[in-house]
Amino acid sequence: MKKLSTLFFVIVCNFLVAQTYPVTFQVDMSSVNGFTAANVNGTFNNWCGACAAMTDANGDNIWDITIDLAPGNYEYKFTADGWNQQENLAPGSSCTVTNFGYTNSSLTVGNAAQTLPVVCWGACASCATVTPVTFSVD
Repeated sequence: MKKLSTLFFVIVCNFLVAQTYPVTFQVDMSSVNGFTAANVNGTFNNWCGACAAMTDANGDNIWDITIDLAPGNYEYKFTADGWNQQENLAPGSSCTVTNFGYTNSSLTVGNAAQTLPVVCWGACASCATVTPVTFSVD
């Protein structure tokens, strides 16, 4: 009976442990100057600063990291050198959510691995689709 109870306990514990799935974050940092490391911070890591350092293995300014996340909704933001620089995201954009005065990117993790598209720093789209705005003062 003790073996049966132990087996039941192991099965229940395995069932209760949340399944996680790899999520790859990617950001184009070509418009950011004077940094040494890109980071991703969010509700999944308690906005920890430099805990989730990204890499740019091939030197193309596309930084990435893969993090195992349980299914659910998350907010996140790309930063440089911990919190020395952070994205300034526009409220109401297609990929953002604003809570308590802070605008962050939003993500829903389902029951599968996912690779997020490469986004331009501070935007919801790739740098190829982001239209630069130039201001002139005369």
